[in-house]
Amino acid sequence: MTMSKAGKLTQGLGFTVILLLGCLGTTKASSATRDQSPGQAAVIEAAKKEAKLFVYGPSTGRLLTTPEGKKFVGRFKEKYPFLEVNFVRINATRLMDRISTEYRAGRYLADVITTSASNYYPLLKEQIVGKYLSPERGAIHEDLKDREGYWTSSFVAVFSIAYNTKLLSEENVPKSDGELLQAKWKGKKIGINDNNSLRWFIAQSAREDRKKALGYMTRLAAQDPFVDSGGSTLLIQLLSAGEFSIVHAATTHSVQTAKELGAPVAWVKTKDPHVTIPVLVGIAARPSHPNAAKLYIDFTLSEEGQKLLSPVFQIPARKGVDTDPPGLLEGMKLYSVRPEAFNNFEEDQKTFRSIFLGSGR
Repeated sequence: MTMSKAGKLTQGLGFTVILLLGCLGTTKASSATRDQSPGQAAVIEAAKKEAKLFVYGPSTGRLLTTPEGKKFVGRFKEKYPFLEVNFVRINATRLMDRISTEYRAGRYLADVITTSASNYYPLLKEQIVGKYLSPERGAIHEDLKDREGYWTSSFVAVFSIAYNTKLLSEENVPKSDGELLQAKWKGKKIGINDNNSLRWFIAQSAREDRKKALGYMTRLAAQDPFVDSGGSTLLIQLLSAGEFSIVHAATTHSVQTAKELGAPVAWVKTKDPHVTIPVLVGIAARPSHPNAAKLYIDFTLSEEGQKLLSPVFQIPARKGVDTDPPGLLEGMKLYSVRPEAFNNFEEDQKTFRSIFLGSGR
């Protein structure tokens, strides 16, 4: 897998409830005691004394609600049975407020934080995440991590045009974002999720030029699209029901999931680079269980962990680990967005909403 410095990924690249997993006592030796480096052995011994781990993030729910996610969690517990693991599922927009409130109260509960790059940047600015240079980071592409160790991508979300296969044939779907501006797509034929398309707009501003991205969004709004503020899953449900024939920016994961359940949907490998927003994992600035946090991050980024996570989130961030299904991104160009692109998120959100609120929604 290769990626240019501009962030274009040219070949196929997955990862990561308030829920509590009971501490599993065991009399047999943990598999973590085999094939250790001296440094890792020291981390494990320190983690045994900590005994607990708290992982905060919106995507953690899939780890305990899907069969594939349970395999990942089960394997982690098999390796480190001395840890009581707590997964705290919290909406991405509330993550910052939750941890900030805890920090102000002197309650440093979060050990590991995992969320989209678009929601990670506020945590960086408020110095809520710390540094950890996992030994597994070497296998993660340079454009999917920072040099200092504040964040590393565990899996990525890829955005693409999606369509209803009963309403459109593959031959008639747009092959580029620009084709959505053609007259034939005017009049409630395009579905837009304001969350996804906003992030697409921010990514395009970073990749190309803000003025050009603004021009495109203004012309897209003039197409009188169906704009929805619900989740990505709801948008795909509406697409499946035929409320509109095509979607501007859907996550390939949501489309693939619906397709596997029998929905008449598919996504397009466009000629344009596909926007890719990585989901990041990092250690909290003041973790109560720092060594347990390191073990979790290491496992998440390891080859074994990434292979277990690929069926959960489809697109792993580690080199040499295939997507699920295999070859999902073959022949595609991707542009990966870094957290700093979302520095002016609130301003960009206001701009985006002003464009589409004036489009007759």
